[in-house]
Amino acid sequence: MTGTELHYWEHYVSVRNIQVSAPFPGTCPTYILHMSSTEKELASIRIKFPGSSVITEIVDVLRDQQAIRENIKESSLCVCLLPNDFTAGIAKMCIDEAKHFISASYMEPDIKALDHLAKAKKLVIMNEVGLDPGLDHILALKTIMKAREEGCEVEEFISYCGGIPAVSSLAPGNHLRYKFSWNPKAALYNTRRPATFQRDGDIIEVPEGGALMDHAEPFHLAGLNLEVFPNRNSLVYKKEYGLSSDTRTLIRGTLRYCGFSKGMKALQHIGLFNLSTPKEIISTQITWRRYMCLLHDLPVETTQEALESHLLTMLSGDSNQLEVVHSLGLTSDASVVPGLTALDTLAAHLENHLAYEEGERDMVVLYIEARGKGRKFQSHLIAEGDSKWTAMAKTVGISVAIASGLILEGKVQERGVIRPIADDVTQPILEALKSEGITVTSSEE
Repeated sequence: MTGTELHYWEHYVSVRNIQVSAPFPGTCPTYILHMSSTEKELASIRIKFPGSSVITEIVDVLRDQQAIRENIKESSLCVCLLPNDFTAGIAKMCIDEAKHFISASYMEPDIKALDHLAKAKKLVIMNEVGLDPGLDHILALKTIMKAREEGCEVEEFISYCGGIPAVSSLAPGNHLRYKFSWNPKAALYNTRRPATFQRDGDIIEVPEGGALMDHAEPFHLAGLNLEVFPNRNSLVYKKEYGLSSDTRTLIRGTLRYCGFSKGMKALQHIGLFNLSTPKEIISTQITWRRYMCLLHDLPVETTQEALESHLLTMLSGDSNQLEVVHSLGLTSDASVVPGLTALDTLAAHLENHLAYEEGERDMVVLYIEARGKGRKFQSHLIAEGDSKWTAMAKTVGISVAIASGLILEGKVQERGVIRPIADDVTQPILEALKSEGITVTSSEE
């Protein structure tokens, strides 16, 4: 093949990202290599872009490594939108084949270790190109720069971000107050991750396993009743953001509607976040009531009422938490096919039970605040999806598309394993988002 080619690996929500990004190169062939979708879904993408250079192909990324490598060889740049576990492996293939690479995933140690290899071949291996991580870095740096221009050294810094349902799409019966627009297992597992942040000079470490939900705090913005909990290791960004040793507070957090953390804790307490499954549970279709009975070593004939009474005891009598469990159908006679673990089983169920329905819309919220010398500088972005695109698709997809174009046009100067924090990347992304009606509001006090 000739011309510049972009290769995409897609998973869950990123099909929407592809729809934003795919036309960007314009005249060059574009492959969409799809990990888990059906031909019907791929056909719908081709219909959306009749006469374009979009080509679709299904590749099993778990088993067909050679197909991935062959497609990388024919490309100039690979956009990887797979779960984080795949990122470093795909990036290493790109380096082996001397191809540029973009990912929306976090820059983990395994991909950082590829930096010297990428620099040796003068390649761009750009990570964290999306909303969070991605746009949060861009707004963080701009807010910090504004504070410094005003003669204010930053003593406190917070960055909160989340993708949530639009208020109009939040049904009263949705007691978890959330819907899944991306990999449910990853979204659930993120509530089990460890976190590290700094508050008033103290370093606070949250252990892995679910303690994160105990650190959720109320947060209000633009009339939204939200909560925020720590997001991974905030301290690694002190150097990236150029913050001084005098910075006493540094917190990156995830935003959800109030009630989310309490619902997550309920699911944790009743064993649905377990990374194992009792051997008595086999992968054949049963009811949720029967599954929960087996999970808790109860007779399979136990009624729903008796099961919920048992679970209520486990939840220390918290009827609101039990209502979350009940509303999700986890004690009903609805069918379920058990996965390898309890978490897999729950994720597969929620993928359908809390999916966005036709006409429902999502929303993204990003809030940055820098304080020092009694002054406060803040920037925030709130965007709602529309009838054509989700807000997540716009913010992530456009960022990926613009960054891809800049790399292919030779406008990104830095080489190696990098983040999108240089002006030659950030300004074009913000301008492209603005053209789509996504704007940043900034203020100072």
